[in-house]
Amino acid sequence: MLWEPHIGTLHSRLRRYGRWMKQEELEALTQRYLMASFDEIEGRLALDWSPGGLEEYSFQLNERCHDLAGSLAEADLSSVIELAQEMAPGADPLKTRILARRLLEVQLIASKAELRAVCGEPLKRPRASVERVKAVPEVVPKVTPRVSEIAVLYSEERSAQGRWAAKTAAQGRTIFHLIASLLEDPQIGDVTKADIRKLGLNIAKLPVNMTKRYRGLTPAQVLEKVGDDPAVARLEPRSVNKNYQHVRTLFAWATEHDYITQNPASVLHDVEEGRAQDARKVFEDADITALFVEVGKKARESYGIWIPRIMEPTQNREQREHLPIDRCLGVPRSSVRCAFTAQILDDGVHGGLIDSRHGEAWPEDALNVLKLPRVSGSAR
Repeated sequence: MLWEPHIGTLHSRLRRYGRWMKQEELEALTQRYLMASFDEIEGRLALDWSPGGLEEYSFQLNERCHDLAGSLAEADLSSVIELAQEMAPGADPLKTRILARRLLEVQLIASKAELRAVCGEPLKRPRASVERVKAVPEVVPKVTPRVSEIAVLYSEERSAQGRWAAKTAAQGRTIFHLIASLLEDPQIGDVTKADIRKLGLNIAKLPVNMTKRYRGLTPAQVLEKVGDDPAVARLEPRSVNKNYQHVRTLFAWATEHDYITQNPASVLHDVEEGRAQDARKVFEDADITALFVEVGKKARESYGIWIPRIMEPTQNREQREHLPIDRCLGVPRSSVRCAFTAQILDDGVHGGLIDSRHGEAWPEDALNVLKLPRVSGSAR
């Protein structure tokens, strides 16, 4: 587009910080777009038109004016919404529509002025707009350190304050290097929320043991290599969240120290790790049998024997599920009593549960029975 060179530094800033632009900066952009439109008009009017071509062009301009006026009357911004999004990427929907409406108005103003000029009138530039543009100071983008430089400053501070041990500092540097590499190490002030969302997705896709399995490749090259291959093991949720925490901490520190005005990492949230017990492997019969063998070697008290025996092996569990506890454990009926509708083991002497305080009071024959392995769902 011919108008883009006229926007210059202001347009560059808007592309980076569109959602944070002030009202006067948006006004300046609109007015400069208007001036650029008139520059294009002057260029077209200076062409060597034939009488027939100029007449045809005037008809087209007339139709364009009617179309633009109709779009404004119906609040139809579809013809300019993409241009507004291009100028202010990341802006919230309302600001985008405000900018789109202004662009549509500029196009109508310019088209009407061009139509009158084609019909023989002088081209009148909007002088008030020129004065308003001059009143707005030129916006110079602030140069900020790169993400890797901010990471070094943060790491040095943590180590100097004694908050990081040598091992922790080494792990932090590794993670920050990963973050900077995935972001392509831009100026930290140029990082947007969209960049952080993409970073979060890429971190979750990283394979386990990446540095060992893909030596010599950058994280971006590794992601390109593995793609969406389901056979590649990805980082565990806990590892993903650890990287996320470093991202949030780094950008929060940069915000606190005025390197950036807003924290784009606020949109990065932890992934669901699930309950730890859900990740545990379910015991099988062989596992429980091996457990019984080990506790039999090391148990010094009687409860060290009977507690593991109560952990029923999985085989024939359904058959014994509703059996009385004395038959399940192979102990005398007198050793079982009911309390609050639940069957409990009773030593018959102290009137309580077998535990570390009076486990030796359990009848010797019952202890011998509990030490034996189960066979076909019953104790021998």
